[in-house]
Amino acid sequence: MKLKTMVLSMACVLCWIVLFPLFVIGGSVALLVLAAGTELAQLLTGTAGQGIDPAAARAMAMRICFGHRAGARAQGRLTR
Repeated sequence: MKLKTMVLSMACVLCWIVLFPLFVIGGSVALLVLAAGTELAQLLTGTAGQGIDPAAARAMAMRICFGHRAGARAQGRLTR
């Protein structure tokens, strides 16, 4: 095995072991800080949050996961 190939392999392993977890942890921390900042801003200003309606979120998830016709089939089963 050539030295260049070994160095490239070690760099790839280093990226997967070190950099990938750092990006995952960093992204998680960024989302947590964003959510906490939003909640704090709403608490200080006294405004209510504009969340997604749970029924709309459920319908959107059904369309995304099971295709656009899943909602129509589910409605047909409920009306029988």
